[in-house]
Amino acid sequence: MATLRGHVTGISRARSSLGRLEYHHLVGLALLVGFGVRLALALNDNLITNDAAAYLRSGESLWAGHGFRREGHPELHFPPLYPATLGGLERLLGDPLRATVAATLVASTGLLLLIASLGRRLGGDRSGVAAVWVAALAAGLTDVPVSSGSGNEVVFVLLVLAAVRLSLLAHDRTSTRRHLAALGAGVMIGCAFLTRPEGVFYVAVVAAVLLGPIVFRAARDRGSRVVAVAFVMAGTMVFVVPYASYLHSNTGKWELTAKTTDVSIEAWQAVANHDRRARDAEVYELADDGATLVGGRASLPELAREDPAGYRDILQTNVEQLADAVVVPVERANPGLGWSLLPLPLTALAVWGAWHLRRRPSVWLLLACMALPTATALAFFVQVRYLIPATAFGCILAGMAFAELRGRASKIALGLGAVLLALSLLAAVDGSDGLLNRREPVELRVAGEWLAENTPDDARVMTRSMVLEYYADRRAVAIPYASPDEVLEFAAANGVDYIVADSYSFRQLRPQLIEWARGHAPEGYSVVYRDQRSSRNVIVLKADSASATEAKNPPGIGFMGDG
Repeated sequence: MATLRGHVTGISRARSSLGRLEYHHLVGLALLVGFGVRLALALNDNLITNDAAAYLRSGESLWAGHGFRREGHPELHFPPLYPATLGGLERLLGDPLRATVAATLVASTGLLLLIASLGRRLGGDRSGVAAVWVAALAAGLTDVPVSSGSGNEVVFVLLVLAAVRLSLLAHDRTSTRRHLAALGAGVMIGCAFLTRPEGVFYVAVVAAVLLGPIVFRAARDRGSRVVAVAFVMAGTMVFVVPYASYLHSNTGKWELTAKTTDVSIEAWQAVANHDRRARDAEVYELADDGATLVGGRASLPELAREDPAGYRDILQTNVEQLADAVVVPVERANPGLGWSLLPLPLTALAVWGAWHLRRRPSVWLLLACMALPTATALAFFVQVRYLIPATAFGCILAGMAFAELRGRASKIALGLGAVLLALSLLAAVDGSDGLLNRREPVELRVAGEWLAENTPDDARVMTRSMVLEYYADRRAVAIPYASPDEVLEFAAANGVDYIVADSYSFRQLRPQLIEWARGHAPEGYSVVYRDQRSSRNVIVLKADSASATEAKNPPGIGFMGDG
């Protein structure tokens, strides 16, 4: 009998080892495939974004020892962690594009490991494998960070996932190990906050993970769990307090972010509608003196209080945009259609899983982690990149739901899910100029590099592009939303030496100036540089004579990346 029992035990151990081996192999293969997809996208990324230009400029200032500054002023729009990361990578790799691509590639691949780990911890091996495969191929975690993201979204998700995983580790451990894991979770939340301010809200999620057993199960280790939450708060506040103090020293207000401002409720509505021209008309409105912009900004809560009806319209728009992002397929020229984030049937599977497993605390944990970024987007404005965190946790929930399926239902879900993920990914990477060939305005980088090499250091350049401003490394002056004559008067009053007219921006945002982008120089200016890429022009116009008047501080572009 003892011998038989020993054989049975040996067989069980062998099966367990085989299962673990299968899990690691399947996860490893998903990581390899996911990395390959992300690498292909990275190698075809040819231009930094407006957001990245701002990150790089302030990050380079930090590494140069000049403080956290941009355009000669303290950087108040973005927190410093991601700019510092890009500034360091730019120094290490010697190129700003390589820095942004490397950060996105490493972070978007690294989060796959955490998704697999969380999926396994919350739903078992099958759940972990399914979750990581969905995440490896989902357009919302592969294409969106490259084509629609600013770069910091995937770093933010990586930090939040790490915080949640460490909180579960703290939940499972006791004594010193629990407290160390809790401190680590707090540090991750603090870093997430210094990446995107809404990261601070995840303190509540981590606290709930640790305190839940006290409330619902009368846990005996109450004291240890309360102390663990104190460690979480300590780890978070180490990052929150210095940044809040920095903002206070520059704005005079105690706040966690200074980025939630706009010029008017109409400008806010325009960005919610994704109407960039209407937004520019508000943001770059010419003042009566013809030499300055109307300017002036107010906090978004203040704008909402002053115009409740306008804010209700924005909320309605945000709900519609959210539905479009989640439900409506994105049609592309070739090979067909797909979904921006997750294929709708996989979203439906995740919803079914949430209902089917609703008695599990782990489901409520995932729903809370999905609700936070979704609620933030609904409160302000919805862009697909703001839904990347919800997509990551949705992959885990879909994996848990798949793990509940058996037999024929499991096979159907596997086959249908694989096909839809592949179709969505193919549709997403189908660029305007062909597969993996996006119509990026690289001519703006080239024109910026020309200006850097061929113009005086103190030259003033009028442009709409923060990318061109970054590569030119010259004082940039905003282009007001006005008639051609008014723009020229504005340029003269602000000592503008060069005007950059590019069809990529002018066609959408300054149609009244499009003739300049076609090479027709206005009176008083001459064409000194031109380039054409994929039927898009960029023209550099030089003033024939120096301006008689020159404003000391001309209106800059500011940050108009809407993020």
